[in-house]
Amino acid sequence: MKFQRLLIAALIVCLVSAQLRLEDQIKKEQQNESWLEKLLDYFRPKNKLSVTTECNALNFTAYDGLSYSGYLSVGQNLKSALGFIFYGAKGRTVEQIRTLPTIIWLNGGPGCSSQFGNFFELGPLYVNQTSSGSFYFTPNNYTWTNEYNVIFVDQPIGTGISYADSSKEIPQNQDQVAQQFLYALDQLYNSPNGCFNQVGLTPKSPLFLFGESYAGKYVPSIAARALKEKNVFNIQGIGVVDGFTVPYYVVGSLSEFSHLNNLTSNTQYQHGLQVAAQAQKAINASQFQLASSYFNQDMSINNPQNLDVYNIHRQDEPDASALENLFNSAYGQQLFKLRNKKYTQCDNTVYARFANDFMKGDTINAVEYLLEQDFPVNYFNGNLDLIVPYIGTETLLSVLNWSGQSQFNSAPTTQWAADGAVYGTVKTYKNLQYKLVYNSGHMVPQDQPAAALNLVTEAVNRSLQYNQSKSQ
Repeated sequence: MKFQRLLIAALIVCLVSAQLRLEDQIKKEQQNESWLEKLLDYFRPKNKLSVTTECNALNFTAYDGLSYSGYLSVGQNLKSALGFIFYGAKGRTVEQIRTLPTIIWLNGGPGCSSQFGNFFELGPLYVNQTSSGSFYFTPNNYTWTNEYNVIFVDQPIGTGISYADSSKEIPQNQDQVAQQFLYALDQLYNSPNGCFNQVGLTPKSPLFLFGESYAGKYVPSIAARALKEKNVFNIQGIGVVDGFTVPYYVVGSLSEFSHLNNLTSNTQYQHGLQVAAQAQKAINASQFQLASSYFNQDMSINNPQNLDVYNIHRQDEPDASALENLFNSAYGQQLFKLRNKKYTQCDNTVYARFANDFMKGDTINAVEYLLEQDFPVNYFNGNLDLIVPYIGTETLLSVLNWSGQSQFNSAPTTQWAADGAVYGTVKTYKNLQYKLVYNSGHMVPQDQPAAALNLVTEAVNRSLQYNQSKSQ
């Protein structure tokens, strides 16, 4: 008995000591984060670019359709601009694309380029590089441009092909993101140099916002602000793919997901639950950078085999180095008529600017607002995603505060099948729909391109029909 008491006392001392070391480590990380942004800004290239709203028609012979690139100013007194690549729907004339819905695609990060979505997920072409360094493109048979116009915007400024004149102009929260993005949309439609203006696309053509991962914050925030400003751009619906919308529920689902998939032992499962509780406690106390540290620790606990967190069944992560090489080459810059700016797939300066926003969950207010406005909201999640487990997304969608919540919760979950294939499950009530995508991880359009094309087509058609029924 005496030995057992001594053993318990020793265990308590070890646990307390470990907790103190963790807290000390977190404090050091917080101090390092405050210096990181300053350090990155110091070493950031100082060559100032002359960037304003512009539209460039591309001679992109690899694509069977109209293609454009350009920049969009994000504020009257700002010198920064969002960069984009736009495709009119495949094989259509300019007159035809004016009648089709347009989809804006945003990747997440924060600070990760939407050109990854363009050339590795849902765009019309995949980029490849030979051993000698030359580039070539191969077709994506399930590109969303088969049905729609698609514009890939690197968001926020500083990301990918976008340009930030200084780090101070990069947003730090979702309100600033929405403000800059809507200014850029106005430039796209109404500036004489805006591509939509030059092509003849007007808000009479429906617009949709789709995004992945951290864009699970961007997309609802932008759409909610647009609706509050009378929805002058005719946004008809949104789609969120494996969205990091409310981190509270994401971190709360890691242990359950890992244990259900036999990634962790019972001891690891319990440890993960404890750390997740600490992360949620920090979120509730608005200690968001502390919560980030706990989140990172919890990810490590729940991935003891060091699997690919974006898809736990994926053996080898696809090589995306061709993307950076393309946009950093003279060939790529000339092909897409871009400024000579170093391109990185994920920008550290942008990431650092969102250090306090990262674990915030206030985007839930935007989602609830959209739902209460009877606006179509579509959520999708891969069932093999560890970094944003479907369990967390389903929990979020079950606790939203809107008038249709109880009906959505009691709505049946049914099989989602098309073209002889079972893609997953679907649950719908009025303007909210959720689909679980089988055999897919974080990047649904990359892992299951046929399912992704089906889900976007059904989401767009359902949203258009739903909005039309409201007006009758």
